[in-house]
Amino acid sequence: MQTCVLQSNASCQSRVTQAETYMKNTLPGQLDSLYGKIRAKSPSARVVVLGYPRLYVIVDWCAGLSNTKRTALNHAADTLDTVVSAAAGRAGFTWSDVRDEFSGHELCSGDDWLNAVTIPIGSSYHPTALGHRSGYLPALTGSASLALQKQT
Repeated sequence: MQTCVLQSNASCQSRVTQAETYMKNTLPGQLDSLYGKIRAKSPSARVVVLGYPRLYVIVDWCAGLSNTKRTALNHAADTLDTVVSAAAGRAGFTWSDVRDEFSGHELCSGDDWLNAVTIPIGSSYHPTALGHRSGYLPALTGSASLALQKQT
């Protein structure tokens, strides 16, 4: 994110490509290990894994990043969701894709549920309180209900 905020379109795209390579090649094994440890410690747990929203709606004009950068970051979010969803499935966990809940509430939508760049930078691109309440909470409660139905 820092590369995309502070550097050129080409630098952003290159860094996103590196991140996607990591997501596809390294992250699956790390998630399998983590999810295996969760399952080993609590074999009957009903686990819900929440996904990531797309960060931006692509519009003609919006302050901040270029549409080239926004598109690359959205693609990376989709790649991350694909990888995490697959790992959740391998572990027998319930996956909840939050992109539908956040649709229309991405950055540049005019009704953003995500923080743009913040100071300090640690809260940047994370959901706002409204995003947690109106995006993540409904996704979690709906998926938790499904997870409970699966195992009863």
